[in-house]
Amino acid sequence: MKPSKERIIYISLLALSTAVLCSFSLLLGKNTATRSAAIKQLEAETALKQEDYNVLLAEKTQLETEIQAFTDDAEANSEVNIKIKEDEDKLTALQTQLDTAKQNNEQITKQLEEKKELLSQVDSVSSSVSGKETKVKANTYSCPSDIETGTYEISGKEGNIIVYGTDNKIRVSINLATTDGNSYTLTIRSGERIKFDKDVTVKGEGKIKSK
Repeated sequence: MKPSKERIIYISLLALSTAVLCSFSLLLGKNTATRSAAIKQLEAETALKQEDYNVLLAEKTQLETEIQAFTDDAEANSEVNIKIKEDEDKLTALQTQLDTAKQNNEQITKQLEEKKELLSQVDSVSSSVSGKETKVKANTYSCPSDIETGTYEISGKEGNIIVYGTDNKIRVSINLATTDGNSYTLTIRSGERIKFDKDVTVKGEGKIKSK
């Protein structure tokens, strides 16, 4: 007995449905496996990116710490530099004062030496000078052409006595009106000049040419 046409069609459709269902099941299973693998790969990539992010975050934090340290050092150095500048200014001012004091000291020392030299060249006022007295007119006298080398006592009520040294600088300047007894004793040396602006009396062993 041959199967009916409807049965043959039914069996064919059933076989076809079974085949389609199997194929769909296989495809679904394959897609599920692929999707699962893709998800795992994405998760792995996400984890890797997170690690990279964490590394960058740590580097950023370290850099911020270093920047803050540099900033603190810069502020500290700024304060130190200000203090150094203040100390340098004080040192400069002290050096200026020291230089000024040194100059003043040199001037004082020079004046002292000049006075020592003057005192070493000028005799003290004394009445022990021997020799004859000579009336001398107001004028300038050169040694030894006009007045011989020697020690002289010069007297007069008034008048200035000026002695010019061999360097042509004044080494003696005396006003008789201010001296004890209106007299003054000094020594004149060769190459020097002595000037009287008033008539005076000169006592000494040397000869004087009255002008």
